[in-house]
Parts: sequence; structure tokens; C-alpha cells
Amino acid sequence: MLKAGRVKLVTVSDLGLQESLDEAGLSKEQIINTQVLLGRSEGHLAFSKATLPEEVSRWRLAFDRLIRSGEYDRLVESFLLPERALSAE
Repeated sequence: MLKAGRVKLVTVSDLGLQESLDEAGLSKEQIINTQVLLGRSEGHLAFSKATLPEEVSRWRLAFDRLIRSGEYDRLVESFLLPERALSAE
């Protein structure tokens, strides 16, 4: 719709931007980022009610270790925000 000129503005998350551009046949050079933040969302891990509490605790501890070590931030930068990681190089 954007490429066809039927709309002048679309909303898209940072994570979904490239896929949306690919589907529309557009490049990043053809759009302008308004820098308007419409909201934030956090990711969550969900477990089946049948999951043992000990297993959930192991996951929580492992995740806490990732955060404390800085590895979580490195993974986010590398895989979820690759443009930011590339511009820092």
C-alpha cells in the first residue's frame, strides 16, 4: 500500500521492518524513519503448567547468568538489532 501510494504512513516494529520492506518491494533508502515511538513490548518465556518448578528455576537462573555476564545484551545487539551492531563496528 505504501509503495502503491495508497497510504503515506505505516507503523512497523524495528524487528519486523526488513520483512515488511521485502514484502512491499521497498528498500530502506526509500523510506523515512519518523523516530516516533508508539509503544514498547517485552518478550516472555512461557512454560506449560505441567513443567516442573525446578525446570522453570533452572531456566530463570540461566537467563539471569546471561544478563549478568552481558551476553544477553550482545545477543540482542547481534541478532535483534543488527543495524545497531553494524554501525558500531
